[in-house]
Amino acid sequence: MASGAVQKEFEESVAHSKLAAQLELGGMKISELPGAEALLRPGKKDGDTKMIREGSTVVCYSWSEETQIWNKVGDVVGGSGATQNTSGRVLYEGMVHSSSSALYFFKN
Repeated sequence: MASGAVQKEFEESVAHSKLAAQLELGGMKISELPGAEALLRPGKKDGDTKMIREGSTVVCYSWSEETQIWNKVGDVVGGSGATQNTSGRVLYEGMVHSSSSALYFFKN
């Protein structure tokens, strides 16, 4: 079993990682994502997606042209790929705009 000091250091490291994950997701700052008010504006085409800040979580929504509503895809629980600064992706109104793509993981 680890000594008290080693265990405490490990617990602090885990807490720091959790805090960092809450503040950033795939290189995007959660605090800069739009809130639910962004869902009041319709999408431009079927399948448009928006990442919305709901408290300390991020939720992905997809626009349905047929029903004219945003449908919840799921909670965004992680991201893979380069950061916004290094990939050239631009975040605008909760949507990622670029010719490159990123991979995000959802929990329904």
